[in-house]
Amino acid sequence: MNKLPKCILIVLISGFSMLSHAQDWSALSSDTQQTLAPFKDQWESLDNNKQQALVKGAKRWGSMDKEQREAAKQRYAKWKKLSPQERSKLKNKMQRYKKLPSQSRSKLKKNMNKFKRLPEGKKQQLRQTYKRLSPSQKAKLKKKLRR
Repeated sequence: MNKLPKCILIVLISGFSMLSHAQDWSALSSDTQQTLAPFKDQWESLDNNKQQALVKGAKRWGSMDKEQREAAKQRYAKWKKLSPQERSKLKNKMQRYKKLPSQSRSKLKKNMNKFKRLPEGKKQQLRQTYKRLSPSQKAKLKKKLRR
């Protein structure tokens, strides 16, 4: 028997099994449907992971106050302006961050919040100093900040 039909059959079966776990649009709450309205026409064609991510995002959106929503809109607008390479770089950084132990993540958050509170001139000075460091010096500094 030719291998091509077997491959097609496997792809079709796995595709159907993914669809069986997909979430039905009508099963979503009215608030979630309203938030995800732009996706309604393509909902059935989205894979389960994409649907789950969208539902999770819609729930998070629903729990935000007006200021948080406005901040999220601004972040999204900035994200849309990034090049595909910049987006990919940021996604990789986020994946590495998520893999860190919680203690390291907490330390990084603390350091970032400390940095955000600095005057703009001091931030620029630190950025310039960091840019002048060699790759090995940068690695040492990153390691030190994670401790």
